[in-house]
This record gives sequence, C-alpha cells and structure tokens, in this order.
Amino acid sequence: MKKALITTAFTLLLSLSLFAQTKPKGIFLHHTKVMDALNMTPEQRTKIIEIRKATDVKVITEDASLSEAEKKKAMTAMYRKRTKEQHEVLTEEQLKKLKQMQADAKKEN
Repeated sequence: MKKALITTAFTLLLSLSLFAQTKPKGIFLHHTKVMDALNMTPEQRTKIIEIRKATDVKVITEDASLSEAEKKKAMTAMYRKRTKEQHEVLTEEQLKKLKQMQADAKKEN
C-alpha cells in the first residue's frame, strides 16, 4: 500500500512539470544578442544601456503614495518614453529589423 501511494504521489509531482507554462520570449534592446543582430555600433550600445539605466522602476514600485493603478500608469508611461528614446538611437534599417524580430517573437508566443 505504501509503495502504491508513494508511486502515485511521485507520478503526480512529475506530471505537474508537464503543465508548467514557459515564459514568453521577448526582444529586448539591451540584450547582447539583439545588439549583435542589429549590428549596433559601440556608441549605440552605450546609449541604449544608459537609457535603460536612467529609468528606475524601483522609484515607482516603492512609492507608497501611489495606488496600484497609478503605479501601472506611471510604469507604462516610463516604458513608452524609454522605448521611444531607444528607437531614436537606431537607424531606419535597424528599427525595421527590430520591428520584424519583435513580430516574429510574437508569432512564436
């Protein structure tokens, strides 16, 4: 009886991993693979990283004076501003290639 119970429990635990969801893959400009794929210059890479570091998410998430809705709104605005600034660093060709990479990643998810 114990063996059957242990075997059943073990089987159930193993089966849980089969139903685990994988995190969707995104295309992020600060990742080295993306920078390489876009053939970014060292100056562009530095600017992208500086833009990313300049936007501090913790300031918004740890602000106790903001409600959850206000935090969400502030985060959305911050991300949009950061994305716009990052896109301004890229050439037209790079931006076009980035948009294609993002569309391809969306199809995979």
